[in-house]
Formats: sequence, C-alpha cells, structure tokens
Amino acid sequence: MSFDNFPLQEGSAEDTFGMNNAEASTEGFLGNTVSQLRTLWQQRLCLFRDAEKSLQKAKRLMAAWMVVVVAGFSMLSFSLFVAPVTSEWMFAGGFIAFAMGMIFQPFCYVWVKQQRKHRDALSRRFYVSNHEVEITDSHLVLINRGNYAAVTQVPILEH
Repeated sequence: MSFDNFPLQEGSAEDTFGMNNAEASTEGFLGNTVSQLRTLWQQRLCLFRDAEKSLQKAKRLMAAWMVVVVAGFSMLSFSLFVAPVTSEWMFAGGFIAFAMGMIFQPFCYVWVKQQRKHRDALSRRFYVSNHEVEITDSHLVLINRGNYAAVTQVPILEH
C-alpha cells in the first residue's frame, strides 16, 4: 500500500479524485467515494495496528533477553563469589546464557528502535492530516481533530 496521498479529508473527496461539483452531484458516486475513503482509513489504521503489535513484540523480546542476561549474570556472580556449589555444566550454562544475552541484546535494541520509528512515522502522518488515533479497550478509533468526530474504527484483535 502506498502513502502517496495520505492526508485525505472526508470533506474534500471530490477535490481529491479530481472531479468538479457537477460530476460529484450524483448520490451513488458520492456514497461510493465516502466508502472508499472509509476503506482507505481502515487500511491505514490496520497498518498502524500492525506497527503497534510488532513494536510490542520487539519490546517483549528485548525484555526476555534482558531477563536472560540478568539471570545469567546473577548465576555467574553467585558461582564465582560463593564456594563452588554449582556443577560445571550449570556454570557453563549460565555463562552461555549470559554471553548469548549480551550478543542479542543490542540487536533487540536496534529492532525496537526501528519499530518505534516506523510506528511514529505512521502516527505523524495521521497528525499531519489533522486526525488522531485513540486506543479504546477493543478498537482503534480515528478521530478528526477538526470537529472531534469519529471517522472510522478498527478492532484491535483480529478474529
């Protein structure tokens, strides 16, 4: 999907598609145009929802690797400063977990940063087009900031 004409307004549907008032006077076409705009906004909200989901997934992965790093470091420091209570394979396992966590944590950080940048770019485009996205319990709602009317909504969870 392309974002070439992202800042569309529902009120300017005729101007957006290059028609004058005489061509847009038929009810069928005007209704079809509004439904096309609604579909377009829903597709864009779905893109925003998917970007938000991937950001949350990246954050969870980063948190999981951070837990692995802390657990591995804690086990290593406990094994080094206390009398040798753990077996060799457990010490080696803790060292491997710590090393893997230290290797993958920077990659997770970059992935979270890239996902956040993508989500913020989509959010910025909504803001430029004078809209805002409100997150409710079960839906993403697109609100026109000019009159604070709900333009469309998309469910957060897909079935």
